[in-house]
Amino acid sequence: MRCILLVFVAATPNVVWAEDETPAAGDNSRLDYLVQRLRAQTVAETGGEQRTAELQASPLLTWQNPISGANGGVFVWIIAGRAVALCKAHVNDRRRHYVESSITLRHGLQCSQSGSAIWVPEESTAVAVPVTDLAPPRETRAGRLLQMRELAGSFEIEDQWGEGQEELYQLRLLPRPLYRYEAPAEQVIDGVIFGYSQGTNPEAVVVIEAIETDSGREWRCQVSRLTGYALTARRRGDVVLDVPKMNNTTRTSSFHNLYQQLNPYPFEAAE
Repeated sequence: MRCILLVFVAATPNVVWAEDETPAAGDNSRLDYLVQRLRAQTVAETGGEQRTAELQASPLLTWQNPISGANGGVFVWIIAGRAVALCKAHVNDRRRHYVESSITLRHGLQCSQSGSAIWVPEESTAVAVPVTDLAPPRETRAGRLLQMRELAGSFEIEDQWGEGQEELYQLRLLPRPLYRYEAPAEQVIDGVIFGYSQGTNPEAVVVIEAIETDSGREWRCQVSRLTGYALTARRRGDVVLDVPKMNNTTRTSSFHNLYQQLNPYPFEAAE
Protein backbone atom coordinates (compact mmCIF):
# COMPACT_ATOMS: atom_id res chain seq x y z
CA MET A 1 0.00 0.00 0.00
CA ARG A 2 1.42 3.38 -0.94
CA CYS A 3 0.33 6.46 0.87
CA ILE A 4 1.03 10.13 0.29
CA LEU A 5 -1.02 12.85 -1.15
CA LEU A 6 -0.60 16.51 -1.58
CA VAL A 7 -3.34 18.64 -3.04
CA PHE A 8 -3.75 22.31 -3.44
CA VAL A 9 -7.21 23.78 -3.29
CA ALA A 10 -8.72 27.20 -3.12
CA ALA A 11 -11.34 28.04 -0.47
CA THR A 12 -12.21 26.54 2.83
CA PRO A 13 -11.20 22.87 3.06
CA ASN A 14 -14.07 20.77 1.77
CA VAL A 15 -13.50 17.35 3.26
CA VAL A 16 -15.81 14.74 1.76
CA TRP A 17 -15.84 11.19 3.04
CA ALA A 18 -16.86 8.33 0.81
CA GLU A 19 -19.57 6.07 2.19
CA ASP A 20 -17.13 3.61 3.74
CA GLU A 21 -14.22 5.96 4.42
CA THR A 22 -15.40 7.80 7.54
CA PRO A 23 -12.67 8.89 9.95
CA ALA A 24 -11.99 6.52 12.80
CA ALA A 25 -12.89 7.63 16.29
CA GLY A 26 -10.57 7.43 19.24
CA ASP A 27 -6.80 7.61 19.03
CA ASN A 28 -5.67 10.32 16.58
CA SER A 29 -1.95 9.97 17.30
CA ARG A 30 -1.17 8.32 13.96
CA LEU A 31 -3.02 10.96 11.98
CA ASP A 32 -1.30 13.70 13.99
CA TYR A 33 2.03 12.08 13.16
CA LEU A 34 1.27 12.11 9.42
CA VAL A 35 0.29 15.78 9.54
CA GLN A 36 3.46 16.63 11.47
CA ARG A 37 5.63 14.88 8.87
CA LEU A 38 3.99 16.71 5.98
CA ARG A 39 4.06 20.10 7.69
CA ALA A 40 7.84 19.78 7.80
CA GLN A 41 7.83 19.93 3.98
CA THR A 42 7.40 22.97 1.74
CA VAL A 43 5.94 22.72 -1.75
CA ALA A 44 6.53 25.73 -3.99
CA GLU A 45 6.78 26.84 -7.60
CA THR A 46 10.21 26.78 -9.21
CA GLY A 47 9.51 29.59 -11.64
CA GLY A 48 7.20 32.53 -12.24
CA GLU A 49 5.97 34.00 -8.98
CA GLN A 50 7.51 31.10 -7.00
CA ARG A 51 4.41 30.87 -4.86
CA THR A 52 4.34 28.53 -1.89
CA ALA A 53 1.54 25.96 -1.68
CA GLU A 54 -0.67 25.60 1.36
CA LEU A 55 -1.06 22.19 2.96
CA GLN A 56 -4.61 21.44 4.08
CA ALA A 57 -4.06 19.80 7.48
CA SER A 58 -7.40 17.98 7.40
CA PRO A 59 -7.06 14.82 5.28
CA LEU A 60 -9.29 14.40 2.26
CA LEU A 61 -9.78 10.80 3.29
CA THR A 62 -8.49 8.38 5.93
CA TRP A 63 -8.39 4.61 5.96
CA GLN A 64 -7.37 1.69 8.13
CA ASN A 65 -6.39 -1.81 7.08
CA PRO A 66 -6.50 -4.15 10.09
CA ILE A 67 -5.06 -6.99 8.03
CA SER A 68 -1.90 -5.18 6.89
CA GLY A 69 -1.72 -2.90 9.94
CA ALA A 70 -1.77 0.36 7.94
CA ASN A 71 -3.31 3.66 9.05
CA GLY A 72 -3.23 6.32 6.37
CA GLY A 73 -4.56 9.55 4.94
CA VAL A 74 -4.64 11.55 1.74
CA PHE A 75 -3.65 15.22 1.83
CA VAL A 76 -3.76 18.12 -0.60
CA TRP A 77 -1.68 21.23 -1.31
CA ILE A 78 -3.15 24.31 -3.01
CA ILE A 79 -1.96 27.47 -4.76
CA ALA A 80 -4.42 30.28 -5.46
CA GLY A 81 -7.24 27.89 -4.64
CA ARG A 82 -6.17 25.23 -7.13
CA ALA A 83 -5.08 21.71 -6.26
CA VAL A 84 -1.46 21.31 -7.36
CA ALA A 85 -0.15 18.28 -5.48
CA LEU A 86 -1.33 15.26 -3.49
CA CYS A 87 0.32 13.15 -0.84
CA LYS A 88 -0.81 9.78 0.46
CA ALA A 89 0.91 8.75 3.69
CA HIS A 90 0.58 5.95 6.20
CA VAL A 91 2.20 4.21 9.13
CA ASN A 92 2.11 0.44 9.48
CA ASP A 93 1.81 -1.11 12.93
CA ARG A 94 2.79 -4.59 11.75
CA ARG A 95 5.86 -3.62 9.75
CA ARG A 96 6.64 -0.52 11.83
CA HIS A 97 7.34 1.74 8.90
CA TYR A 98 6.27 5.06 7.37
CA VAL A 99 5.40 5.45 3.68
CA GLU A 100 4.48 8.47 1.63
CA SER A 101 3.60 8.70 -2.05
CA SER A 102 3.51 12.17 -3.60
CA ILE A 103 2.29 13.40 -6.96
CA THR A 104 2.11 16.76 -8.70
CA LEU A 105 -0.82 17.91 -10.82
CA ARG A 106 1.18 20.54 -12.69
CA HIS A 107 4.72 21.19 -13.91
CA GLY A 108 7.19 23.43 -12.12
CA LEU A 109 6.97 22.44 -8.46
CA GLN A 110 9.49 21.28 -5.91
CA CYS A 111 9.35 19.92 -2.38
CA SER A 112 11.85 21.03 0.26
CA GLN A 113 12.62 20.11 3.85
CA SER A 114 14.94 21.91 6.27
CA GLY A 115 15.88 24.31 3.48
CA SER A 116 16.99 21.62 1.01
CA ALA A 117 15.11 20.42 -2.06
CA ILE A 118 14.21 16.76 -1.63
CA TRP A 119 12.05 16.37 -4.74
CA VAL A 120 12.27 18.37 -7.96
CA PRO A 121 10.21 16.45 -10.53
CA GLU A 122 11.17 17.06 -14.14
CA GLU A 123 7.55 16.67 -15.23
CA SER A 124 4.08 16.48 -13.71
CA THR A 125 2.94 13.10 -12.41
CA ALA A 126 -0.53 13.62 -13.88
CA VAL A 127 -1.15 12.97 -17.57
CA ALA A 128 -3.58 15.05 -19.62
CA VAL A 129 -6.53 13.20 -21.16
CA PRO A 130 -8.36 14.93 -24.07
CA VAL A 131 -12.13 15.20 -23.60
CA THR A 132 -14.09 15.67 -26.84
CA ASP A 133 -17.16 13.52 -26.12
CA LEU A 134 -18.75 15.52 -23.30
CA ALA A 135 -20.99 18.57 -23.59
CA PRO A 136 -19.48 21.85 -22.35
CA PRO A 137 -19.68 22.47 -18.60
CA ARG A 138 -23.19 23.32 -17.44
CA GLU A 139 -24.13 26.52 -15.66
CA THR A 140 -25.03 24.99 -12.30
CA ARG A 141 -22.74 23.26 -9.78
CA ALA A 142 -25.13 20.33 -9.54
CA GLY A 143 -25.22 19.95 -13.31
CA ARG A 144 -21.43 20.10 -13.60
CA LEU A 145 -21.00 17.51 -10.87
CA LEU A 146 -23.19 15.08 -12.82
CA GLN A 147 -21.02 15.63 -15.89
CA MET A 148 -17.78 15.25 -13.92
CA ARG A 149 -18.99 12.04 -12.30
CA GLU A 150 -19.90 10.70 -15.74
CA LEU A 151 -16.44 11.58 -17.03
CA ALA A 152 -14.69 10.00 -14.03
CA GLY A 153 -16.77 6.86 -14.50
CA SER A 154 -15.58 6.47 -18.09
CA PHE A 155 -12.14 5.31 -16.88
CA GLU A 156 -11.07 1.75 -16.15
CA ILE A 157 -8.01 1.59 -13.91
CA GLU A 158 -6.12 -1.47 -12.68
CA ASP A 159 -2.91 -2.03 -10.77
CA GLN A 160 -0.58 -4.85 -9.80
CA TRP A 161 -1.02 -4.63 -6.02
CA GLY A 162 1.06 -6.45 -3.42
CA GLU A 163 4.63 -7.27 -2.45
CA GLY A 164 6.22 -10.35 -3.98
CA GLN A 165 2.89 -11.91 -4.98
CA GLU A 166 1.33 -9.04 -6.94
CA GLU A 167 -2.26 -9.46 -8.03
CA LEU A 168 -4.16 -7.58 -10.71
CA TYR A 169 -6.85 -5.41 -9.10
CA GLN A 170 -9.61 -3.53 -10.88
CA LEU A 171 -9.73 -0.32 -8.90
CA ARG A 172 -13.14 1.07 -7.97
CA LEU A 173 -14.28 4.65 -8.37
CA LEU A 174 -15.09 6.10 -4.95
CA PRO A 175 -18.70 7.34 -4.91
CA ARG A 176 -17.89 10.91 -3.89
CA PRO A 177 -15.12 13.30 -4.92
CA LEU A 178 -12.14 13.47 -2.60
CA TYR A 179 -12.12 17.23 -3.10
CA ARG A 180 -13.99 19.99 -4.89
CA TYR A 181 -12.68 23.49 -5.42
CA GLU A 182 -12.78 26.72 -7.40
CA ALA A 183 -9.85 28.83 -8.58
CA PRO A 184 -11.11 31.95 -10.42
CA ALA A 185 -7.60 33.42 -10.74
CA GLU A 186 -6.57 30.25 -12.59
CA GLN A 187 -9.70 30.30 -14.82
CA VAL A 188 -11.03 27.20 -13.02
CA ILE A 189 -14.79 27.49 -12.59
CA ASP A 190 -15.12 24.12 -10.91
CA GLY A 191 -12.68 21.33 -10.08
CA VAL A 192 -12.94 17.88 -8.53
CA ILE A 193 -10.57 15.08 -7.62
CA PHE A 194 -11.98 11.56 -7.82
CA GLY A 195 -10.19 8.59 -6.27
CA TYR A 196 -9.90 5.05 -7.63
CA SER A 197 -9.21 2.65 -4.80
CA GLN A 198 -8.10 -0.84 -3.88
CA GLY A 199 -10.32 -1.48 -0.88
CA THR A 200 -10.50 1.95 0.74
CA ASN A 201 -6.98 3.00 -0.26
CA PRO A 202 -6.84 5.32 -3.32
CA GLU A 203 -4.29 4.06 -5.84
CA ALA A 204 -5.10 6.53 -8.63
CA VAL A 205 -6.87 9.86 -9.11
CA VAL A 206 -8.77 11.53 -11.91
CA VAL A 207 -8.75 15.35 -11.79
CA ILE A 208 -11.44 17.17 -13.75
CA GLU A 209 -11.71 20.94 -14.17
CA ALA A 210 -14.26 23.14 -15.90
CA ILE A 211 -12.24 26.07 -17.24
CA GLU A 212 -13.08 29.42 -18.84
CA THR A 213 -11.32 30.09 -22.14
CA ASP A 214 -11.53 32.79 -24.80
CA SER A 215 -13.72 30.44 -26.86
CA GLY A 216 -15.98 29.41 -23.99
CA ARG A 217 -16.10 26.83 -21.25
CA GLU A 218 -14.15 23.62 -21.70
CA TRP A 219 -13.10 20.51 -19.80
CA ARG A 220 -9.59 19.74 -18.62
CA CYS A 221 -8.91 16.22 -17.39
CA GLN A 222 -5.88 14.45 -15.92
CA VAL A 223 -5.21 10.98 -14.57
CA SER A 224 -2.39 10.04 -12.21
CA ARG A 225 -1.02 7.18 -10.19
CA LEU A 226 -1.14 7.49 -6.41
CA THR A 227 0.91 4.38 -5.78
CA GLY A 228 4.27 2.87 -6.55
CA TYR A 229 2.67 -0.25 -8.02
CA ALA A 230 2.39 -0.75 -11.78
CA LEU A 231 -0.83 0.86 -13.02
CA THR A 232 -2.78 1.09 -16.27
CA ALA A 233 -5.67 3.46 -16.99
CA ARG A 234 -8.00 3.26 -19.98
CA ARG A 235 -10.75 5.54 -21.21
CA ARG A 236 -13.27 4.27 -23.75
CA GLY A 237 -10.88 1.35 -24.33
CA ASP A 238 -7.83 3.50 -25.09
CA VAL A 239 -4.80 3.32 -22.81
CA VAL A 240 -4.19 6.82 -21.41
CA LEU A 241 -1.70 5.93 -18.66
CA ASP A 242 0.63 2.95 -18.31
CA VAL A 243 3.31 3.22 -15.63
CA PRO A 244 5.68 0.58 -14.20
CA LYS A 245 6.26 -0.34 -10.57
CA MET A 246 8.46 2.22 -8.81
CA ASN A 247 9.83 1.20 -5.43
CA ASN A 248 12.88 3.44 -5.63
CA THR A 249 12.39 6.96 -6.91
CA THR A 250 15.01 9.63 -7.53
CA ARG A 251 15.12 13.33 -6.70
CA THR A 252 13.84 14.19 -10.19
CA SER A 253 11.34 11.36 -10.73
CA SER A 254 7.83 12.44 -11.68
CA PHE A 255 6.52 10.30 -8.80
CA HIS A 256 7.97 10.48 -5.29
CA ASN A 257 7.96 7.51 -2.95
CA LEU A 258 9.49 7.41 0.53
CA TYR A 259 9.75 4.27 2.65
CA GLN A 260 11.24 4.59 6.11
CA GLN A 261 11.61 1.98 8.82
CA LEU A 262 10.79 3.54 12.21
CA ASN A 263 13.04 2.38 15.02
CA PRO A 264 11.91 2.90 17.66
CA TYR A 265 8.31 2.77 16.45
CA PRO A 266 6.50 5.85 17.88
CA PHE A 267 3.22 4.04 18.58
CA GLU A 268 2.07 1.04 20.52
CA ALA A 269 1.92 -1.47 17.69
CA ALA A 270 -1.15 -3.65 17.34
CA GLU A 271 -0.54 -7.32 17.95
